[in-house]
Amino acid sequence: MQVWDGSSWVGVSSAVSGLTQTFKYVATAGQTAFVGNDANSVSMAFDSQTGMHIFLNGVKLILTTDYSVNTGTNTVTLGAGALVGDLLEVSAFSFFQLSDTYTQAQIDAKDALLLPKAGGAMTGAITTNSTFDGRDVATDGSKLDNVETNADVTDAANVTAAGALMDSEVTNLAAVKAFDTTDYATAAQGTTAGAALPKAGGAMSGTITNFASTGIDDNSNALAITIDSSENVGIGTSSPSAKFDVEDGGTTTGTVLAKITQDDQSSHYGLSVGNDTYSTTDHNGIILHQMNSGHGYIYNGGSVNVGFPVAGGMTFGADTAAANALDDYEEGTWTITMTGSSTAGSPSHSTQNGSYIKIGNQVTISWYVSVSALGGATGQVRLSLPFTAASDGGTNQFITTGSHMYDSLDTSGRPHCTPYISHGNSSLQLYNSTPNGGWIQQGVDGSFSSIGGISYRAA
Repeated sequence: MQVWDGSSWVGVSSAVSGLTQTFKYVATAGQTAFVGNDANSVSMAFDSQTGMHIFLNGVKLILTTDYSVNTGTNTVTLGAGALVGDLLEVSAFSFFQLSDTYTQAQIDAKDALLLPKAGGAMTGAITTNSTFDGRDVATDGSKLDNVETNADVTDAANVTAAGALMDSEVTNLAAVKAFDTTDYATAAQGTTAGAALPKAGGAMSGTITNFASTGIDDNSNALAITIDSSENVGIGTSSPSAKFDVEDGGTTTGTVLAKITQDDQSSHYGLSVGNDTYSTTDHNGIILHQMNSGHGYIYNGGSVNVGFPVAGGMTFGADTAAANALDDYEEGTWTITMTGSSTAGSPSHSTQNGSYIKIGNQVTISWYVSVSALGGATGQVRLSLPFTAASDGGTNQFITTGSHMYDSLDTSGRPHCTPYISHGNSSLQLYNSTPNGGWIQQGVDGSFSSIGGISYRAA
């Protein structure tokens, strides 16, 4: 056996450091000779005393001065007996017993037969009784041979087994090769051709979904109904401006735009929508039509029931005058406050409840107000209104009175206190009266309550 000494290969011997072995012995009293198994049951052996190093209790001993060596018996003898428990350590080269070794020439010859880790080419067949990368080469090789056989697309049996057709079996081969998937519906996109509706004739069943056309044609091939992208439906127009838009498109008066017949009499309508001078005689339903003047009417039984003037509001019966139209209805509340006629002040209130109903210009109000301090108000009592009273031009046609009950109000000895609204005013006044004594306005009071109601005409 040879080892590398840093510059060349040399035989293993004491001349080569690095192949040593250490033996350890625990001395008995007076022991001088150390041989055989050490404390670790390892038998000491060495081939030369050269290069040996011996330590007693960690102190290096000197050859011939402190010890001697017998290489024949592998014995180390101390010059003086050791003490019991002393530790003797022997570091020496061991013997080598080698077999099946190669000479340098044999090693060089073997190197030429090895495959480099990177690159290189292998020759001859590779066999194994195990696997490569976990695969059974023999079994997988049979599978690959079978794939190669079955992959022969020129074999009719293979093509048929795969569910395909040979070119020779296709009568319209050119058309098949020119197939464009965009020209045909998939199963997800529609039905098969056998279940499709013919272009001419045929009956449809079920619900039509995803209808892409914006119009529905009648028998004359003219646009009859339009449904736009906003889902507005138009009849007589291709651009409906409402959810349901019906347009005549002509100038002829008397046209019925929509009709729901009440029975088998074509003139008896449940609902009819027309324009201008359309006849309303003997119509026992509801008829709506608009005159060229802009007025709209609802007829029933040949007579006008309700009219809708251009100016707004609603009229009833044959009365179509705009001045008589009902143009408002509302209900609401307002915060009623008391002020003084001479100095309004800022009175304090503990209760300020007011409600009203307004139909046209007729207003009916009710209130509950409590005053707790004058806040600088002087003069006569003024209670606010939700709407200013109409003005009658000084004719006193629109003045009105109501009723109320009061508490802690100083009426100056006059037993009757009446709510009063004069024409054109925005506040309600209180008047006190007595039999044969005339009436006077109620002065402001710093502590009183009033609950009452009155109707008046609003401006």
